Amino acid sequence: MSLIATLAALSCGGAPAGKPAGAPPRPAAAAPAVDAPPPAPERPALAAIPDDAASVVYLSGERLRASSVYEVYRQVMASDVPELRGFRASWKELIQRCGFDPVEVVQEIAVSARASAPDGLERPVLAVALDRPPAAAVACIESFFEGATRTSVAGAPAVRLPSGAVAASAGRLMLVGAEPAVAQAAARVASGAPASLPPRAAGALAERRGAVLVAVVDLAAGGDDVVESATVALESDAAHTALRAEVDARTEALASDMAATVDAILKQPAVAQGLPGVRATKEGRRLTVEVRADGDVATQAATLGTLAALGVHGVRKYLASAKAAEAKTNVSSIATLLAAHVLSMPPAKRRMPASAPPTPSAVPSGTKHIPTEQDWSHPTWKALRFDVREPSYYSYEILTAKDGRSAVVRATGDLDADGVFSRFSLPVTLKKDGSIDVPQELQIENELE
Repeated sequence: MSLIATLAALSCGGAPAGKPAGAPPRPAAAAPAVDAPPPAPERPALAAIPDDAASVVYLSGERLRASSVYEVYRQVMASDVPELRGFRASWKELIQRCGFDPVEVVQEIAVSARASAPDGLERPVLAVALDRPPAAAVACIESFFEGATRTSVAGAPAVRLPSGAVAASAGRLMLVGAEPAVAQAAARVASGAPASLPPRAAGALAERRGAVLVAVVDLAAGGDDVVESATVALESDAAHTALRAEVDARTEALASDMAATVDAILKQPAVAQGLPGVRATKEGRRLTVEVRADGDVATQAATLGTLAALGVHGVRKYLASAKAAEAKTNVSSIATLLAAHVLSMPPAKRRMPASAPPTPSAVPSGTKHIPTEQDWSHPTWKALRFDVREPSYYSYEILTAKDGRSAVVRATGDLDADGVFSRFSLPVTLKKDGSIDVPQELQIENELE
């Protein structure tokens, strides 16, 4: 369970306020992370990050354990909430097999990924620094994952997981990810060269030195239709927690849409009551959301849990809605071209062209389809002079009635790859007088699926 998921569970009554009975003793707290950040650590995990990474996430273990987020973790592990029993059982099993609690011994974690069109990012590489040799962490993974086998990467001891990913030692770090990327990261660490971060990530880490977590995603080169870049920073100590997210949209219009979505969510009475310290502002293409939770652990957990539950749902809904705009635009365009094609025929010979098969033949599942020259080779598509040259989330088709008097233009998608399809349809009808009827409103099923 992620920290955000834990906070969300606690906001629904997952743990009592105050220190729970039987909670493990807390280590001596570091200086508050927000008001008096400690001197910058060496940050060895950053050396594993490539200078062309499009995504960078950095977590400080020291600041985590000095934060209210850590207090929430302790309460979760000491509570007996039914909804969290599965997580606690799995986590306690991991602690027993490893001989240590990763949350207690982690010094820092850095996650990075390069850009990869059209999906946005390659599989990430995880770099972990613990207060003990990395071989202990590799052995921990080997003991926990059934089917893990020993191997080596760049001459270092490693474990191959059933998924194909590897976990390997590299200097003071344990690296986890696809083998080629892990080997490259190990070479960077072995070179002894200082970390050379992408400018956006370097700037965010320098600006937010007191943060528990900093995440930067840069999709300027492509891979997302809506977001160009995003930066998230979480700062927390025993007295308060502050979360700041900055999202740069590709256009100012998209930023306005995002701001309207956030504003509508924040105006809901239950949300306004649960998030008294939230503020959202828009400037140009940038949308900034800031949340500050003051008070005891229970109050902070409830506030951030409410934000997490609503934020994840709201972001997913907005991104799906933005992607659905592709289907709406293309279906309307196809219907317009179809009507123009039929009207170009002599009145006595007017009829709909033959059905055009689903293009691409398989509905894209949670990703974009890269078009090929053969995709739009069917005579009907050629007659309409329609094709989609950019990567797309939908499959398009024309279903013509046997009598040639009507047709349905349809787009089918599966944005979240759950096997439930969204469909956007528009009927085109040839009337008895030879004119064409095309409704203004599309027929939509499961718009955000």
